[in-house]
Amino acid sequence: MHAELSGMELRIATRLNEEIGKDASRLHRANLLVSHYKERLHALSKTLDYEDPQNVSSYKSAFQCQQQVCESIDFELQKLAQFREKLQQKLLECQPSLDAVAVDLHQVRQLQRLSQYLRLVQDIQEISGDLSSSINGKDEDKLVNLYLTLYESNDCEHSVVGRLNAVQARSLQSFAERTAFYWHKLLLKRLSSELKTVLKEHAMGLHGTTGIELFTPRGTPRKAQLLAEYMFSHQISR
Repeated sequence: MHAELSGMELRIATRLNEEIGKDASRLHRANLLVSHYKERLHALSKTLDYEDPQNVSSYKSAFQCQQQVCESIDFELQKLAQFREKLQQKLLECQPSLDAVAVDLHQVRQLQRLSQYLRLVQDIQEISGDLSSSINGKDEDKLVNLYLTLYESNDCEHSVVGRLNAVQARSLQSFAERTAFYWHKLLLKRLSSELKTVLKEHAMGLHGTTGIELFTPRGTPRKAQLLAEYMFSHQISR
């Protein structure tokens, strides 16, 4: 249990903590602080009036306090020097292990980057496969969502191209963007063709060739609206 420190000792301890903290490489600054306080004491001693009898008791008390603080500082410096010596010895003993760990960590980071790279390649291939199997289907919403999973630059969590913003892989990013551009053209072609068909059916349902109003399939206007939104919204436009 540490003895209770005086106010002056607490201020000195606080100053030591500010200068050194938890950084072992800054232990040498303790000696600089000792020199700093010695210079201050020397400068203050020159300003004292030893001839005035009224100051004798105050000086005596101050000198006693100074002596106590100096002894406390010397004791702490001895402990600090011992700790520094032990710490340096431990660091020397651990250095071979640290060097070996550093090599292992470097290899682990390389494997992590490779794993991330291969995962992105796999995601691009899987999305392309899903788009290929769905391009001729009737689920336009699925098609658009698949495309956005591939290309949505602002989505850094789910989109492949968005995730590539945090990876140093220019060739892979170029491959992903080319793949997205390829599917972008096919999707626009597919959606525009579907939109033309829906609009044609809608027009034919409203007016037959004889000018007689015919039956319009339910949901046709909504279908046309959705297709138009898919085609011209910022989500699928490049």
